[in-house]
Amino acid sequence: MSDGVIDIRVYDMSAQLIQTASLVVTNGTTVLPLTTLSAGIYNLQIEVNQQVKYSKFIKL
Repeated sequence: MSDGVIDIRVYDMSAQLIQTASLVVTNGTTVLPLTTLSAGIYNLQIEVNQQVKYSKFIKL
């Protein structure tokens, strides 16, 4: 991923939208602040260059 902007949506396991963010990518990296999320399993929807990618993560 080159520098630019990505759109991220965070969903809980019941498919409820929890958080949205438009983040700047610099040197191929970005940071999604997760301090407001409770511990659990979440799904990410990441939109990059008009392509949508999905991932999961666990917050402890």
